[in-house]
Amino acid sequence: MDGLFAIFDAIGDFLESVAEVPQRIGEMANGLVEIGEGISQEFVAVPEAITYTAKDIFLFGFYTLKFSGELLYCTMKILFNFPSCFIWYLIEIIGIILYLPIRFVFWIFGLGSIEDAIWSALYEADKWVYLNTGGHKDNENCSGYHFLHYPCWILEKCYRCRDDAGNELANRTVYANNMTEIRKDFGNIYRLFTDPINLMEQGGMDFLKGFTG
Repeated sequence: MDGLFAIFDAIGDFLESVAEVPQRIGEMANGLVEIGEGISQEFVAVPEAITYTAKDIFLFGFYTLKFSGELLYCTMKILFNFPSCFIWYLIEIIGIILYLPIRFVFWIFGLGSIEDAIWSALYEADKWVYLNTGGHKDNENCSGYHFLHYPCWILEKCYRCRDDAGNELANRTVYANNMTEIRKDFGNIYRLFTDPINLMEQGGMDFLKGFTG
């Protein structure tokens, strides 16, 4: 009887294996399709990735040289104007020193939020004065007046560095944003290379799965 049961078990295993043949063939076919898609995608992705890489290398060099040149220009401007601006820098330093005891009082009694509220109200008042004396909300020019900082002509000469169109030079935020865009591009380039390879690897695994079950 044991031998008879063994024969039936063998027949059952054989029939089960036969039933799995279509599924295994399907897995092998699916794996081959994925490998083919990965290869075709790689042929498209490689030239595109090379183009992106060349563009980003050029932009990196351009933005870096532009920022370095503007920074050098602004540094030379500050050094050239320093003798005539020194008095304004000195007044600012003295003002900061004189304000330190007041800031210490706010800090020691935990009144930092009140200090911030006072300064916020003063800045709003300064903005109101500026807008109502000929100033423009979105254009920092010399037509309006402030009472919280130096007149425009001092700011332009001693604190700001702009081109003829009024754009700020050597702007670290703009440079950092440009570098962020380039880093994002390199992330896309990496995916262009790796996504087709991952698809081919998955296809190979699916193809082998047709043999191993």
